[in-house]
Amino acid sequence: MYLKWNEIEKISYQSRNSSNWQGIGMSSMIIGGIASLLVAPLISFNYKNGNFSTKTFFTCAGIGFGFIIIGIPITVCNEGEEYYLAKPENMNVKTIWRYN
Repeated sequence: MYLKWNEIEKISYQSRNSSNWQGIGMSSMIIGGIASLLVAPLISFNYKNGNFSTKTFFTCAGIGFGFIIIGIPITVCNEGEEYYLAKPENMNVKTIWRYN
C-alpha cells in the first residue's frame, strides 16, 4: 500500500475503549427512544375497556427518557478525534499537525 502524504488532509482516531463506550451510549439512546415512543403507549392502553393509564405511561416514558439522557453524554464524550495535516477548503482550523 502506498500513501500520498501530500493528499492526506486529516487523520481520525478513536480508541477501542472509546468506541465501545460510544456504542453503549448509542444503544442506550435507541432503547430509551423505543421504550418512550412505542412501548409506553402500548402498555398503557387497556384493551378490554378502552381506558388509558397515564401513571403507567409516564413511568415507562420516564424510564425511556432516562436512558436517552444517560446515553447522550456517554456518546458525545467518547467521539473520535481528528488531526488535520492540511488546511481544509472553506474551513478555519487553528491547529495543523505535521509529521516528520
